[in-house]
Amino acid sequence: MTAQERGGHGLKAYPQYAIDGDGLVYYPSTVAEVPSNGNDRDVRYKLVDMFAPGGLWAQRANANLFASLGTFAGDTSGGCGSGTWGCSTNSANAPWGWDDGNDLPARGELASDPAKLVTEYFAIPGGVSRAYTYNPYAGAAAALKEAARTAPPTVD
Repeated sequence: MTAQERGGHGLKAYPQYAIDGDGLVYYPSTVAEVPSNGNDRDVRYKLVDMFAPGGLWAQRANANLFASLGTFAGDTSGGCGSGTWGCSTNSANAPWGWDDGNDLPARGELASDPAKLVTEYFAIPGGVSRAYTYNPYAGAAAALKEAARTAPPTVD
């Protein structure tokens, strides 16, 4: 189960993370649903395969969906920025565009080199192998690296 805080990006394990005020609690399911309100404590979610035909990875060049490789197209309209939280144009990222901005790993390495992410964030006795038996992003590693080089800096 996960808990999503209101007004920010905090997505934490539940019940270890106690929601302060309004928030959502998600439960894995075979069906997905939209929260009924900003304080819905029983929302079902379904995992989907990003690599399925027509899935998110297949749509990575769709200019209606992505502003650049790994960065979703979006704007600051609607409720974005209400209250104490703000958001900027084209600021959400797919896994192959994710970058925390102020630490390692680099942009997109969450997808292209997840073992590196593990070694940067955690001390693991005996180390971690970075020899992959399956990594569907491997074929796009050069394009992802170039997108990371040319993307605007991430501001946390």
